[in-house]
Amino acid sequence: MGSFARRVLRCFQALRMKRQIVKQGETYRRRDSFVLKSEIKDVPQEVSASAVESVWHKYDKISPKWAQYYWSLNGIASPYYIPSDFWFSRFCRTMNSRDRFGWPLFQDKNYLDLIFAGVRQPEIIVRNVSGQYLNADFLPITAEEAAALCEIEGEFIVKPSIDSKGGKGIEFFDCAAEENGEKTALSVLQGRSGDFVVQRILRQHHKMAELNPESINTVRVMTLLWKGKTCVLSALVRIGVKGCRIDNPHTSNGFSCVLDAEGKMTEKAFDRDWRPYTTLPNGMAVKGFEVPYYDRIVDTVLNLHYRVPHFRIIGWDMTVSEDGEPTMIEANLDYPEIYFHQLGGGPLIRDPKLFDEIMSFVTGKR
Repeated sequence: MGSFARRVLRCFQALRMKRQIVKQGETYRRRDSFVLKSEIKDVPQEVSASAVESVWHKYDKISPKWAQYYWSLNGIASPYYIPSDFWFSRFCRTMNSRDRFGWPLFQDKNYLDLIFAGVRQPEIIVRNVSGQYLNADFLPITAEEAAALCEIEGEFIVKPSIDSKGGKGIEFFDCAAEENGEKTALSVLQGRSGDFVVQRILRQHHKMAELNPESINTVRVMTLLWKGKTCVLSALVRIGVKGCRIDNPHTSNGFSCVLDAEGKMTEKAFDRDWRPYTTLPNGMAVKGFEVPYYDRIVDTVLNLHYRVPHFRIIGWDMTVSEDGEPTMIEANLDYPEIYFHQLGGGPLIRDPKLFDEIMSFVTGKR
């Protein structure tokens, strides 16, 4: 390819990227229009239009209503809140190298045990990649052999290997359940579309089960890799509700609560409608619950981040096993969720110097 053709290709790619950014930004502005239409009264100076403008004018034109809306819910006044449209359309696209060939592989649950070997993860029973059944050791098996492995286990969970955000496509199956009718392990497997993974059911630490014993309650840790060092930007615990085995607040009516530096839950948990709670449905007070082995969770994800340095910001879903071992469920490498981090803990990036460095990099306005 000649130099002229390469320049044309780069121009075409830049134009396509710009259109995608604009489209994605519009999508999130429509989805979060309730924030942009809000009228918050008597806001403090820190979230006034002039304060937000003074911080953001160098990087982009954003609405001050994001800072004002977050403040109205958590009482933390700051102009550094990151709007969702900017986060998803520009920030994550720039910070995480989604243009690399094969990047979805790093989120494929069929391969996480290879990429992040050495850390406890859900045990795999069966893999399905491009229609090919494989056992845990990547050896080919038939559908019937795959079903037999599942039946030996008795109870198992099936997940899409990519894009199971919000618990989408996740299915639990107990081979001995009376309500199965004609449904079998084989019919469950053959009824799936796309790549998937079958995992052994996790058993969580008894302290985590106190939050809700019917779901695996997880810790979402947001880590940043910047200038060769990793750090935690924010962490929160996600809590399921009675009758639901999934903890995701967007899909299960569960709750999210930001953790302090010691792994203790802060004053308020929020549901999917951003309503604050100081008490969980089981009567437990939100403030003060301490995630067991939190320091080991943090050490684990900070070290794991170096294995995929082309993703500068990652949302890690972790839990604690029965025997106290930090257990990685998945890594969110494309668009880690930001809402609940800022709802409970204030701006994701509070340090003005770090904020300027990263936003200058994201927008190219140094």
